[in-house]
Amino acid sequence: MRSAFATIRKVSGDGQFVCYAALNDNVTGDGAYQPMVIDDEPSTTPTAVVPVVLDTDSYRSEATLANRTDRPISGVFAVVPAGNPTPQWGTFTIDPGTQFTVPNLFETLRGVGFDIPHGTVASLVFELLDGTFDPNGNRPPGVPTTEGFLGIRTYTTRASGKVGLAYAYSPLGSSADTQAFVYGLQQTGTRGKEGGTRSNLAVVHALGGQVEDLTLDVTYFGPNGRELGKEPACGPCTLKPGEWRQFNTPLERFGVPNGWARVTRVAGSDQFLTYGVLNDQASDDGSYVPMVVP
Repeated sequence: MRSAFATIRKVSGDGQFVCYAALNDNVTGDGAYQPMVIDDEPSTTPTAVVPVVLDTDSYRSEATLANRTDRPISGVFAVVPAGNPTPQWGTFTIDPGTQFTVPNLFETLRGVGFDIPHGTVASLVFELLDGTFDPNGNRPPGVPTTEGFLGIRTYTTRASGKVGLAYAYSPLGSSADTQAFVYGLQQTGTRGKEGGTRSNLAVVHALGGQVEDLTLDVTYFGPNGRELGKEPACGPCTLKPGEWRQFNTPLERFGVPNGWARVTRVAGSDQFLTYGVLNDQASDDGSYVPMVVP
């Protein structure tokens, strides 16, 4: 069997549990963390945001879709390119109890008519629907996001194998309202010359409000907790609905080996996502660092 999913249920005891999977490349041994989907109570929304998908000279995004129910689930999705956040729309269907993986998401979408130039970086917004999508416009009702799954592994190729990072969707309403923190950023070594780790920080307009422009302030702090300064590329930055933006090696200008970031909403009603990526300076292998919401 090439692909599968697991269901974990508590059968005794009053404690909680955590479960996860690791995707390990058979050539490089690289592992990518795959988080659990909690279904203690059905999600209250059929809509979710995937922070980033891309197809560049170095990186690709692989998509995995799953339907754990006994009926078809369809979806409507929008690809929202960074820098020009005009969405392109499409649909998909997942058969009952199945899972499948798309090795290069943008290549597949271009094959069915999407205008996605090579080098595009985008976010993804989707809505899950009950049953098969009707192309004549009869829209099925939505289903909770917990009944399906859309996860991404973004990877680069090394020695005919893959190294990269994995992350899942965020249901609408589950992101940050006013403030979030990303800890564990690092900046050591030199890419391709000296071992170490470099970090990137990204922000995403995660909808959930009046679907209007969102303005964020990004501030960095050093290892001793001292404020280092603001993100100069942001100052503050305004995002269109669904838009993604990344700040590369933000700690480099401050000359510190590690630190953390605070992201604050200063205008707009919508939520936002922020996250970090730790990249190995020698292999470019990345690790996803989720935000912490106080």
